Amino acid sequence: MVKTLKNLLLATALGCGANASVADDFVANLPPDFGAFSISISKSGTSFVDSLLFSVTAPSSITSTAFSNWPVRTAGLRDLTLELFQGSTLIASEGPSEAVPPSGGIPAFTLENLAAFVSPGSYRLTLSGNVQPDGGFYSWTVNTVAVPEPEQWALMIAGLALVAGLASRRRKAAA
Repeated sequence: MVKTLKNLLLATALGCGANASVADDFVANLPPDFGAFSISISKSGTSFVDSLLFSVTAPSSITSTAFSNWPVRTAGLRDLTLELFQGSTLIASEGPSEAVPPSGGIPAFTLENLAAFVSPGSYRLTLSGNVQPDGGFYSWTVNTVAVPEPEQWALMIAGLALVAGLASRRRKAAA
């Protein structure tokens, strides 16, 4: 509960701080094992590179999604690219995204996803892209989930075996 509240406060603070200086790139330091992060930011200029610095203390799965949409051709963000670094080593990269043309009343948009497994350590996740003349915005979400340890798998398998044994015993008793 405390961890979720901290993450919510951090996301709110980052959202307020980032919107106060929309033309500047930002770097956010997330707490260890942050769980989830979500932000929407407006951009102007010609291009941008934003970074999230974070660390994990256990093997984890990380997923990140960046999305931008626009109602007119001269607005929005294009060529979204997500890159995950450990130190100066590029671990995973996705992009650049392709623009999806409008259809059925849905505005044009661009979307990029990245998924990776990370070991304990410090990381930098960057989102970059090109800004159209009328500016644009993006929504960026990042989630981490700890990968179960062998002990956790053993406990889960033992629990399932116990439930299966009880169910079998009840069936035999009913017959």
